[in-house]
Amino acid sequence: MLHLTIEVPTRDGLPLRGLHWAPEPGRAAPVVLVVTPYGADRYHPDGTAFASAGFHFVSLDSRGRGDSEGRFHPFVHDGDDGHDAVRWLAAQEWCSGEVVMYGGSYSGFVQWATAATRPPGLRAIAPVASVYPGVDFPMAHNIPTAYAARWLAFVEGRRMNNGPFEDAELWAAAGSDLIGSGRPFRDLDVTTVGKRLPAFQEWLDHPSLDEYWARLAPSRAQYEQITLPVLTITGQYDDDQLGALTYYERHTDAASTEVAARHLLVVGPWDHGGTRTAARSFGGLTFAESSAIDLRALHVAWYRWVLGLGGRPGFLRDRVTYFHVGEDRWHGAAHLPRADQELRFHPVADATSTEPGHRRLDVKPAAVDQFVSLFLHPGAAGGPERDEPSDDRTFTDDRPLTGADPGTAVHVSEPLTESLDLSGRPHATLTLSSELPDFDLLLGIYLLPGDSTPRLLGETAVRARYHADLHRPEPWPPGRPAPVELKGFPFVSLRVDPGDRFALAIRPPHRRWQPNHQAGGPTADETSLDAVGGVVRLHQGPAHPSTLVLPVAVSIDSVRPGQPQHVWET
Repeated sequence: MLHLTIEVPTRDGLPLRGLHWAPEPGRAAPVVLVVTPYGADRYHPDGTAFASAGFHFVSLDSRGRGDSEGRFHPFVHDGDDGHDAVRWLAAQEWCSGEVVMYGGSYSGFVQWATAATRPPGLRAIAPVASVYPGVDFPMAHNIPTAYAARWLAFVEGRRMNNGPFEDAELWAAAGSDLIGSGRPFRDLDVTTVGKRLPAFQEWLDHPSLDEYWARLAPSRAQYEQITLPVLTITGQYDDDQLGALTYYERHTDAASTEVAARHLLVVGPWDHGGTRTAARSFGGLTFAESSAIDLRALHVAWYRWVLGLGGRPGFLRDRVTYFHVGEDRWHGAAHLPRADQELRFHPVADATSTEPGHRRLDVKPAAVDQFVSLFLHPGAAGGPERDEPSDDRTFTDDRPLTGADPGTAVHVSEPLTESLDLSGRPHATLTLSSELPDFDLLLGIYLLPGDSTPRLLGETAVRARYHADLHRPEPWPPGRPAPVELKGFPFVSLRVDPGDRFALAIRPPHRRWQPNHQAGGPTADETSLDAVGGVVRLHQGPAHPSTLVLPVAVSIDSVRPGQPQHVWET
């Protein structure tokens, strides 16, 4: 195979450069294209694998990154640049005229941005763990993340800025130092990398899901026109699952029935990196060997099928393929599983009989109206109790369950008496009241196995000023109980055993998120000097119910009963 440099022209004369892995010379073949801000050469293993499988593989540096010309402006130029790259590649004599796209995270976004422009020659996209601007990065639930500044430091300039990005101690201390020094979140870029990061400032200037964010993603009309086959891949623990599923849901909702049937979805028991590697261990968790499929080989087989070069992969027999943890098997369905039944819990004020500081998560609502008080003190946001969990305990950190923080309410269920299968997306409705003009809450659902470490199943967050609509702020109604719907929990699929319990932790967010000083002004510009403490009450009872709903699967049919669990071999 040949490993060549390549230069691809764009409409404004600023070329994209990268690398080209070619199969045996002398015959035209389809091109697999990835456009990345992380360095074209990082795809060398993929390039050699796809070239060995008979494809051309082209990895291009994004505009302003690596060897490509221009300035990198995240999310802005990728659709047009991807369109020009596809069009040019499809016209080369060594290309069969067919281009498919590849890659994850930011490169998954590039695929959707490119598909929305409908370039001639584009035959399929396979977006993996795709970031959705404004939905899951650089903010989620309208709360910006500190990682946004860290990521921008990584992709600043043409070459990777590994020093600041990989300095874990720097970033771990950055949020605490910012609060302690009385500086606003807007200064996070200056205090960490010593200069303003224009994109970071631009993002902070758009705290609502306004037209700015809408322009960066496909419109409904564009989703309707994306008629090519799509393979979406994400993980139950993927940081960008919310983004990946938002693309999936908006496309299949807008598309015709025939087109929607060509959009396939795979959800494995993986974190963000595992959506590329199918890694079995991460964040304190380890999953069964049957979860570790060969994702590169799956891509090869899927590309061959949609290009008419092979049959449909057996692993993708159904529109949706997902892994059921505990049973440790892959399953198929016509749609992303939704609850056949629901297990409803109510966070009541009564204390449990076993753990000090814990309250009951009951299957029966409170018979009389009651409330639990959460004492929110923004000044505590700089303390160690708000540290992010370490990488080796991302999903097994039990600190939120101690109940020691007066701003945290932990509700724990009774042990299950029989096995239970969950498949779907949990959701919750909390009835809250407060005199504060604004506040943030983070909700975490935990599984408490009878004989092992607690496991985080998923989290979602709410900023009070956006409790009714993410597109525009709305003043919190002072003193009056108001229901808040939380539908941002991730998809989960797992079996829970007799003796296991569930826990719901309601607390102020840790410093992964922008701190909210609760004064009601622009959160990016408020400081600890503006901080306003206060109480948020969680109500429960006939007049003001609060409910956590877990999706119960009554029956699960395996994709391939009796077949080996390793579907794809390298």
